[in-house]
Amino acid sequence: SRPDSFIFGESVDKVRRKLGKSLAQESPVAPDKDEKTIVISVPDSSNTAALGFVTESIKQGITTKLELGLIRNHYVGRTFIQPEQGQREMKVKTKFNTVKGVLKGKKVVVVDDSIVRGTTSKQLVKLLKEAGPKEIHFRITSPPIVNSCYYGMDFPNREDLIAVKCDEDIEKIRKELGVDSIQYLSPKKMLASVPSGERKGYCTACFGGTYPAPIENVTDKNDLDN
Repeated sequence: SRPDSFIFGESVDKVRRKLGKSLAQESPVAPDKDEKTIVISVPDSSNTAALGFVTESIKQGITTKLELGLIRNHYVGRTFIQPEQGQREMKVKTKFNTVKGVLKGKKVVVVDDSIVRGTTSKQLVKLLKEAGPKEIHFRITSPPIVNSCYYGMDFPNREDLIAVKCDEDIEKIRKELGVDSIQYLSPKKMLASVPSGERKGYCTACFGGTYPAPIENVTDKNDLDN
């Protein structure tokens, strides 16, 4: 959703900023002595979350700043909904590029909204490492996705999810992606970031919650495409 839109009466921009702030409270990244730390977003959905992360980090006394480290090609669509792994990897390669001068020698905090299969994240890590950063730290503004979604998002096979492949072990996910650290926002903090989150009963099934409606007659999207 665009940051200027509203969902169920809630400002998307406001909620995403709050998610970023909550993430910085739970999982801050502090620079070492004489170290330069920057925060970048995975454009475009994480842009305002990264702003929130930086705002809260500075409030905590952490020296950091927001930088434009990734450039997105807006003519390439969403990557994780592509049916084949090869297609997903190719789309990532054509979708993003790095600003090498911004990243070289820096401790880089990458703020993203979610990780599904991990395809995009793995390719991004490869791109980022080519730019020569000192460290790469992933911060995700949602909990790990551990269940399939049958209500419209195209990740129906639970075994395809990176969190499931890694036994829901954060350290295994970190090693799989090849980053220096990774932290997710807790379910409690995520819902607290949405003013009416718990009251309106948003679906959290993919994050380990319960499905709000029975799941019957599951059909793979690939079967329909074919």
